[in-house]
Amino acid sequence: MQRHPSLIPISHEHHRALAQALFLRRAAEADAEAREAAVLEYLAFVGAELVPHMGREEANVFPLVLGDDEGREVVARLVAEHERLIELSHRLALEQETAATRPETLREIGELLNEHVRLEERVLLPLAERLMSDEDLEAIGHSFCEGYCDCARGRSA
Repeated sequence: MQRHPSLIPISHEHHRALAQALFLRRAAEADAEAREAAVLEYLAFVGAELVPHMGREEANVFPLVLGDDEGREVVARLVAEHERLIELSHRLALEQETAATRPETLREIGELLNEHVRLEERVLLPLAERLMSDEDLEAIGHSFCEGYCDCARGRSA
């Protein structure tokens, strides 16, 4: 599917989240050392990328689709999934601190993160493209690329 150029930074971040989801699901089936490596990488990803990404979505994307019935429904689900991902990430951090990382936790996070990102890519972003003006889409794109380019200030990287 052709993505609006302004939304490509979001899709790039989603791609990294999908890679993490796959890594976690694979680690759930691996030995304790591989699970520990996956946990450390995922927890770093949560703080550096996932939580900021979810905040930008909630501030910049979700409000702009709430005027649509489908938008309200998908946003309610996505917000609940954001909360669940944070809850599971806290659980995983506690398990890791007590050297009791459970493969089930890795699997659950990996599956939820995968399904969540796919819903955003297949439903939320196409809905945003349908409902929003090019100007709104560009503003959203700028909010997601600020760490990667300076286009938010009107200059290309």
